[in-house]
Amino acid sequence: MTRVLGTEGFRKSVLSGRYFFQHERAAFAAWDADAAGLEALRRPVLLVAGGEGERLGSPYRARNRAPSARLPHAEQVTLPGVSHAMPLEDPGLVAWTVPDFVRRHPVDAVRRPSRRRRPSG
Repeated sequence: MTRVLGTEGFRKSVLSGRYFFQHERAAFAAWDADAAGLEALRRPVLLVAGGEGERLGSPYRARNRAPSARLPHAEQVTLPGVSHAMPLEDPGLVAWTVPDFVRRHPVDAVRRPSRRRRPSG
């Protein structure tokens, strides 16, 4: 990460993860994937891993494989040249990956109730 982000970028990466480690980590650790009913999820799900994570011994791609086996419409994508910090390492690559998935799997339009305007006067 330091090679790609530089020393200052790496420092900012660590600082930006502080919220996760201080607040979200406990909820993530308590989450019971077995009870989550992943098999019932019918929407397509994008699971993204960085290709460099495998080379560096990162467990993230393996962690993507586990839910992918239970999600009926999971799509796994491995992005080359990035690790787990992919949005920091190559934001353009990530920016193109997500919209491409959404284009291929459009979300049904959500209809909002129309608001009638009261006549003025």
